[in-house]
Amino acid sequence: MDRCSKKPESKPIGIFLKSAWTSIWPRSAPPAAAGREKSRCTWVGSVHYVVPPNNAEPFTVDGSPEEMERGIREGFGGDGEAMMHAYWDAVAEMIALGGFAILGHADLVKKNNRDGRWFNGESESCRERIGETVRAVAAAGLVVEVNTGGLNRRRTDETYPSPFFLRRCREQGVPVLITADAHCAEHLDGHYDTARRTLLEAGCTEHVLFAGKGTGFVPRPLPA
Repeated sequence: MDRCSKKPESKPIGIFLKSAWTSIWPRSAPPAAAGREKSRCTWVGSVHYVVPPNNAEPFTVDGSPEEMERGIREGFGGDGEAMMHAYWDAVAEMIALGGFAILGHADLVKKNNRDGRWFNGESESCRERIGETVRAVAAAGLVVEVNTGGLNRRRTDETYPSPFFLRRCREQGVPVLITADAHCAEHLDGHYDTARRTLLEAGCTEHVLFAGKGTGFVPRPLPA
C-alpha cells in the first residue's frame, strides 16, 4: 500500500472492512441487526461446515481432503452426494436467515471434489440445487462473490462459483463482485483476469464494486 501511494500517477484506493459470518446451520445465527447497523463494513455470509444428520461431528468442506473423507464416512455413511445436499441445505438456510449482503464462495463444497471424487458436480440434482440457490439469492437481493481464492492457492481449476452458477446469476439478474479472497499480499489481485473472462463467457456484462456503507454497490462494465 505504501509503495502504491508513492506513485505520482496512482489514484486513491478505497479500503473497506469486510466482516464474514460463517454459518454452521443449524447451530448458528446471523449477526445481530443492531451490530450490523453500527458497523461501517459490509457483511459476507458463507458456509464452511456441514452438520451430519446422525449427530456426528460437523466438518469443514474446505479443510484437508482427509477431514472431508472422514466426515463423509462417519457422518453420511460414505455418501458424498448426501453430503453435497446437506451443504446446499445449509446455504439455503443461511440465505433465509439473512443478515448479510454478499454470498461468499457459493460452491465451496467442490474444493475437495476434484475429478468428481465424492459427487458429480454436473449432475441434474446438483444443478437443480444451484438453480434453487440462485433463485433464493435473487429473491433476497444479495450479491454473489466471484472468488479466485481456489485458483490462487491452486486448489481448484475455476472460480467459486462455477461458470454454470454464474450463467444462472446472469439469467436471474444477480449482481456479482470479483474478489481474490487473498490470504497473502501476493494474491491481492490474483486471477482477476480469469474471473473477468469467466463472467464474460457466462454472458455477464458488468460487475459491482463496494463503495462504502452509505453508497453500497456500484455497477461497473466488464472490460471486454
